[in-house]
Amino acid sequence: MSALRKSEEDVVRLHSEDDLQSYADTLAGHGPQHESVIEVERDDDLTSIRSKLEEVRAPRAVLVIPPDAKALREGLEFRVLRRLQRELGLEMVIISSSLNRRAMAQENGFRNIFGSLKAYYGSRRVVVSGTDVVSFTEPEEFTPAFSIGKWGVVVGAILAAILAVVAYFALPAATVEVYPETRTLTRDVEVLVELGGPRIDTTAQRLAGRLVEERVQVQDIINVKDVAGSPPPASGSLQSGGLQSGVNVTLQVRDALRDRLLAQATAEAVQKVKAQLQGNESLPEAAIHTTVVSESYDHNIGDASPTLSGTIQVSTTGLVFNNDDFNRLVFSLWSQDVPRGFKAVGEPNLTPPSVVSAEGQHLTLRVRAEGKVQAEVSTDAIAAAVRGRSVLDAQREVAKLADFPRPPRVTLWPDWASQAFRVQIRVNTTDTAATSQQ
Repeated sequence: MSALRKSEEDVVRLHSEDDLQSYADTLAGHGPQHESVIEVERDDDLTSIRSKLEEVRAPRAVLVIPPDAKALREGLEFRVLRRLQRELGLEMVIISSSLNRRAMAQENGFRNIFGSLKAYYGSRRVVVSGTDVVSFTEPEEFTPAFSIGKWGVVVGAILAAILAVVAYFALPAATVEVYPETRTLTRDVEVLVELGGPRIDTTAQRLAGRLVEERVQVQDIINVKDVAGSPPPASGSLQSGGLQSGVNVTLQVRDALRDRLLAQATAEAVQKVKAQLQGNESLPEAAIHTTVVSESYDHNIGDASPTLSGTIQVSTTGLVFNNDDFNRLVFSLWSQDVPRGFKAVGEPNLTPPSVVSAEGQHLTLRVRAEGKVQAEVSTDAIAAAVRGRSVLDAQREVAKLADFPRPPRVTLWPDWASQAFRVQIRVNTTDTAATSQQ
């Protein structure tokens, strides 16, 4: 006993008791002088398949494509294979158990297509002229009942989705409008801003701040006579250096110069500190502190001089906080007072924060938060109460679900419908309206 192929499925076995006619029927037109069997490996691509076909010396190539082959899965690949067949001048037989592969092969011009080697070897033979060569028999044409390509699947899915949407919106629909209880919730919230620690601490009502600092040095000069209350000069008296007696530097003169220097330095330092703020940060004026680092003057109190000049250096610090973090913390603290069975409708409105205290690197702010809270509504329960019921029955069932300030309203579309299978729920409040599809 011998076999023409290794595959168990596709083996055509010859037994010793087979007669000569069976042997001839099996081998007619399928001998090695007529064809070469090319088996596509699992990891072959079109390049490796081309290399195998170029090595074929027989006039016919039998291309066996296993189901797990990565190549020849698209119509484009069969088109390339068809072009390669014409270039090499080969007859080509396609063997594949895949219905889609056989359909794509036929669509791209291949005529000899079989589901297995066994079917191919069992095909009828046609004897032509010539003693040694039996020409290849024309196989039975494969005509699939229905061919589904990749684009066919996509188009089919799109059509199915369109039909489903059309069918859904063709169903009678009910619109339910309910008016849940709405309240205004107001709370005064205090927030501590200080350095270090977590960015937001809801439990401690605390916010991490950032310290900014600037040092500025300025100098200026003042005329002693310009300061009100300076001693007038003594009549006809002169002091050493040609100065008039009584034109002396007093404490009032020095304080006037010091105030001027301090104001100039503070204004410049505060401006530089504020320049360090990012777009979403705030720095209250009460959180800005200025201290004098050093000061000096060219004359002492009591010296006779028409002018007094001085230099002062200040350090200005500010405690900065992030506005987004502040709003988030206030909203979280305000939400803690939302009654059970209610939910917040949007975020609360906040008044400008006021400074309660500002000591060193600690800043306490107070803000009033005011927002709407709304009684929770179960849209699933409302949809179940309305679906399949008349308008009056639906209104009665919905009214049982909650203590609504106003009776619920149910309308059907189209007008001739007596009950609905699609439900649209509209939740109304004084300021907002939310819509839910069921």
